[in-house]
Amino acid sequence: MAIILGSTVDTADRFKFALGEDATLVESIAQLEEALSRDLNEQLVIVGPDVDLAIATNFAERYRVPRPALGVILTRRRVDLTVMGQALRFGVREVVNIDDAAALVTACQRSLALSMQFVGVSSHEASPSRGKAVLVFSAKGGCGKTTISTNLAQALSEMGSVCLVDFDLQFGDVGVALRINPTKTVANAIAMGDHLDRQAVSSLVINYKPNFDVLLAPPNPVDAEYMTGDIGRAILNELVKMYEYVVIDSSPAFTDVVLEAFDAADFHFIITTLDIPTLKNLRVSTATLDELEVPRTKRHVLVNYADQNTGLSVEDVERAIDSHVAVRIPYSADVPMAVNRGVTMVESDPRHPVSRAIYEIAAMVAGKAVTQTSGRRDRKERRGK
Repeated sequence: MAIILGSTVDTADRFKFALGEDATLVESIAQLEEALSRDLNEQLVIVGPDVDLAIATNFAERYRVPRPALGVILTRRRVDLTVMGQALRFGVREVVNIDDAAALVTACQRSLALSMQFVGVSSHEASPSRGKAVLVFSAKGGCGKTTISTNLAQALSEMGSVCLVDFDLQFGDVGVALRINPTKTVANAIAMGDHLDRQAVSSLVINYKPNFDVLLAPPNPVDAEYMTGDIGRAILNELVKMYEYVVIDSSPAFTDVVLEAFDAADFHFIITTLDIPTLKNLRVSTATLDELEVPRTKRHVLVNYADQNTGLSVEDVERAIDSHVAVRIPYSADVPMAVNRGVTMVESDPRHPVSRAIYEIAAMVAGKAVTQTSGRRDRKERRGK
């Protein structure tokens, strides 16, 4: 059941046809509020394209606290970033084009799924759970940071819900690597200011596949200048309440947002390769983290392309940083081939040596054994349902 506000009968019929269910049409806010008072379990309101934006945002803001399970979907004849930013800031969950029936259906499904989470959370508010946050960092580009992040997120999604966050705000490649259209990005959080609650943050993520959501970096590098550490912290604080695992692909620099990610994360995976410039940056990075008093217990060094003959060995890395290397990830030409296809190695070949190394990292995060065949079995089970 859904309530449609302020549309013509013709538009309402299109809504009903797209949603495949009964819907109540109301012509005013007064009628809408009366309908909501009669049904305290209603979870979806669709605002028609001719309703004034100020009326829609005022309604969403008034109901976001007393009725957090009530989702508001705003439809427009033309969607632009200004309208979307203002709507999301005041509690609207999704903004979609009235002529895109598929997008409307998907938005309603996401909203109802989120509403069910609110219903479940309301009975367990005394003891909220917190997921595990994982930061993947390298102080030098070209080390395979995004490849490791995407594959790790895929491996963890076979065990629980995951959100992959691209905090490489200027040059993030998660969307490109996974072939995801950036319809929403972290840049939409800028306009929300102090309104970054669970509902607002959930409106920023894109569902990539079952159990696997993504929060993309801005498509315009200029937007990174407006991202503050406070925004980054607020986003992560909400995500760890919503997902079992949050994987953060960071920028190769100690920005305010990245420092907040270091503070929020339970695991810091620092990547290096077997070459002198990267090893130098690794030493500088670990020394900086020590000066910032970031706990060493969270720190785990990963060596990517660990079997390449460069004149340096993994043992050389361990001597240079006076620390143990947690996982060695081998080199394989299959990895860039998978990236070019827009898939992860973990998904395309769970038994591949690179995939096995990623599953080893996932096991460290999950605190339990992870089998390389679990992903393939789960996919077969999902297809069979």
